[in-house]
Amino acid sequence: MAIGTVKRNETRSKDRPNRAPIVVVKQAERKWKPNHRRVWEEAYGPIPKGYKTVFLDGNSLNFSITNLALVTDAEFLIMNEKHLISSDKQVTRSGIELARLLSKTHQIKRRKRKNERS
Repeated sequence: MAIGTVKRNETRSKDRPNRAPIVVVKQAERKWKPNHRRVWEEAYGPIPKGYKTVFLDGNSLNFSITNLALVTDAEFLIMNEKHLISSDKQVTRSGIELARLLSKTHQIKRRKRKNERS
Protein backbone atom coordinates (compact mmCIF):
# COMPACT_ATOMS: atom_id res chain seq x y z
CA MET A 1 0.00 0.00 0.00
CA ALA A 2 1.34 3.44 -0.91
CA ILE A 3 2.24 6.01 1.71
CA GLY A 4 -0.80 8.07 2.59
CA THR A 5 -3.32 5.52 1.28
CA VAL A 6 -6.24 5.11 3.64
CA LYS A 7 -7.61 1.57 4.08
CA ARG A 8 -11.30 0.81 4.31
CA ASN A 9 -11.37 0.62 8.13
CA GLU A 10 -9.26 3.77 8.58
CA THR A 11 -10.15 7.41 8.64
CA ARG A 12 -8.28 10.69 8.77
CA SER A 13 -8.98 12.93 11.71
CA LYS A 14 -10.37 16.26 10.55
CA ASP A 15 -10.34 18.09 13.89
CA ARG A 16 -6.63 18.95 13.84
CA PRO A 17 -6.40 22.52 12.48
CA ASN A 18 -2.91 23.66 11.41
CA ARG A 19 -1.51 20.14 12.01
CA ALA A 20 -0.64 17.21 9.81
CA PRO A 21 -3.40 14.67 9.29
CA ILE A 22 -3.36 11.61 11.49
CA VAL A 23 -4.77 8.27 10.35
CA VAL A 24 -6.76 6.28 12.88
CA VAL A 25 -7.76 2.61 12.64
CA LYS A 26 -10.97 1.15 13.99
CA GLN A 27 -10.23 -1.31 16.81
CA ALA A 28 -13.79 -2.07 17.91
CA GLU A 29 -17.17 -0.38 17.88
CA ARG A 30 -16.56 3.29 18.78
CA LYS A 31 -12.89 2.60 19.54
CA TRP A 32 -10.21 4.05 17.28
CA LYS A 33 -6.42 4.03 17.57
CA PRO A 34 -3.81 6.10 15.71
CA ASN A 35 -2.32 3.90 13.00
CA HIS A 36 1.30 4.73 13.89
CA ARG A 37 0.71 3.44 17.45
CA ARG A 38 -0.83 0.25 16.06
CA VAL A 39 2.18 -0.30 13.77
CA TRP A 40 4.62 0.23 16.68
CA GLU A 41 2.69 -2.10 18.99
CA GLU A 42 2.56 -4.85 16.35
CA ALA A 43 6.35 -4.70 16.03
CA TYR A 44 7.46 -4.06 19.64
CA GLY A 45 4.49 -4.56 21.97
CA PRO A 46 2.48 -2.05 24.02
CA ILE A 47 3.67 1.52 24.34
CA PRO A 48 4.36 2.28 28.04
CA LYS A 49 2.56 5.14 29.75
CA GLY A 50 4.50 8.39 29.40
CA TYR A 51 5.88 7.50 25.96
CA LYS A 52 4.85 8.45 22.45
CA THR A 53 5.85 7.59 18.90
CA VAL A 54 7.34 10.19 16.59
CA PHE A 55 7.71 10.20 12.82
CA LEU A 56 11.42 10.45 12.00
CA ASP A 57 10.84 12.11 8.63
CA GLY A 58 8.03 14.34 9.91
CA ASN A 59 5.53 12.72 7.52
CA SER A 60 2.53 11.59 9.56
CA LEU A 61 1.37 9.41 6.66
CA ASN A 62 4.55 7.30 6.49
CA PHE A 63 3.78 4.33 8.76
CA SER A 64 6.95 2.35 8.04
CA ILE A 65 8.39 0.93 11.27
CA THR A 66 11.78 2.35 10.22
CA ASN A 67 10.16 5.81 10.27
CA LEU A 68 8.90 5.54 13.86
CA ALA A 69 10.75 6.11 17.13
CA LEU A 70 9.63 5.92 20.76
CA VAL A 71 10.40 8.85 23.06
CA THR A 72 9.29 9.93 26.52
CA ASP A 73 6.89 12.82 26.95
CA ALA A 74 9.75 14.90 28.41
CA GLU A 75 12.00 14.15 25.43
CA PHE A 76 9.18 15.01 23.03
CA LEU A 77 8.64 18.33 24.82
CA ILE A 78 12.35 19.16 24.54
CA MET A 79 12.36 18.17 20.86
CA ASN A 80 9.48 20.55 20.17
CA GLU A 81 10.90 23.41 22.24
CA LYS A 82 14.35 23.14 20.63
CA HIS A 83 13.01 22.44 17.10
CA LEU A 84 14.79 19.08 16.91
CA ILE A 85 12.25 17.40 14.61
CA SER A 86 13.24 17.53 10.95
CA SER A 87 12.19 16.09 7.61
CA ASP A 88 15.58 14.31 7.56
CA LYS A 89 15.49 11.05 9.54
CA GLN A 90 19.14 11.30 10.63
CA VAL A 91 18.68 14.84 11.92
CA THR A 92 15.59 13.77 13.90
CA ARG A 93 17.48 10.76 15.33
CA SER A 94 20.25 13.13 16.43
CA GLY A 95 17.57 15.40 17.91
CA ILE A 96 16.21 12.46 19.91
CA GLU A 97 19.66 11.72 21.31
CA LEU A 98 20.19 15.39 22.19
CA ALA A 99 16.75 15.51 23.86
CA ARG A 100 17.63 12.39 25.88
CA LEU A 101 20.87 14.01 27.01
CA LEU A 102 19.13 17.25 27.98
CA SER A 103 16.36 15.34 29.78
CA LYS A 104 18.87 13.26 31.75
CA THR A 105 20.88 16.37 32.63
CA HIS A 106 17.70 18.04 33.90
CA GLN A 107 16.83 14.96 36.01
CA ILE A 108 20.30 14.90 37.59
CA LYS A 109 20.14 18.63 38.41
CA ARG A 110 16.70 18.21 40.01
CA ARG A 111 17.93 15.27 42.11
CA LYS A 112 20.99 17.24 43.20
CA ARG A 113 18.88 20.27 44.23
CA LYS A 114 16.46 18.01 46.09
CA ASN A 115 19.30 16.36 48.01
CA GLU A 116 20.79 19.76 48.93
CA ARG A 117 17.47 20.81 50.48
CA SER A 118 17.21 17.67 52.59
